[in-house]
Amino acid sequence: MSWHDSDAFWHDMQGVMFDARRWAAAQDEIDALLALLRIDGGRALDMPCGVGRHSIALARRGFEVTGLDRTARYLEVARSRAEDQDVTFVQGDMREGTGGGFDLAVNLYSSFGYFDDPADDRRTLEAFHGSLAPGGRLVLDTMSVEVLAMVFEKNSVIEREHDLLIERRRILKNWRYVESTWTVLGHDGSRTDGTFRVRLYGARELAGLLMRAGFGAVEAYGGLDGRPYDDSAKRLVLVAHKDA
Repeated sequence: MSWHDSDAFWHDMQGVMFDARRWAAAQDEIDALLALLRIDGGRALDMPCGVGRHSIALARRGFEVTGLDRTARYLEVARSRAEDQDVTFVQGDMREGTGGGFDLAVNLYSSFGYFDDPADDRRTLEAFHGSLAPGGRLVLDTMSVEVLAMVFEKNSVIEREHDLLIERRRILKNWRYVESTWTVLGHDGSRTDGTFRVRLYGARELAGLLMRAGFGAVEAYGGLDGRPYDDSAKRLVLVAHKDA
């Protein structure tokens, strides 16, 4: 079983990936994204949506939102946090997608490159393309090989409110993958470990994959704030346009 198919991994690492700080940042991230696109409403797809941080933030900005994720536990959290917001959460595989006619699709927080077979990454991009209405846009936010090379650290330690997070990283197969092992040491003496591996893409390579998946123009930015994709980049943010 691959790490991304393990319910235990997502259960054990939920508190690391979706802590209070990340919840608090979600609305600002969506506000920046919408300012970049100059869009203020419509139908939006958040895939994968995790615990619904960005789905809920989009709904608060007036979008009719569908969030898709593989993990039932995360969808339960998302539904409980959404309250009366206009969000539909569905369980599914992002390689298959869900429905069509969306004006906006988002893949945020380094949620791409999970699969062992690169053909599954292509299937995911094709699913996004198929989900969009003519003229719709996909926003894909990830850590590219170029940005990671600028900031790479083999080890880091972060003191959190109730625990200590130790992260150990390895570059594999000539910068094709980054593998991270997280160790969470709880204040109660507990220890939880989890390892995951993500395929790395450069901006030109990933833009090319998007175009082969059917998208037209693809724009690259160094963050959701629209900064250039150069040596000041913090992330790789690609905006892919489906032809009208």
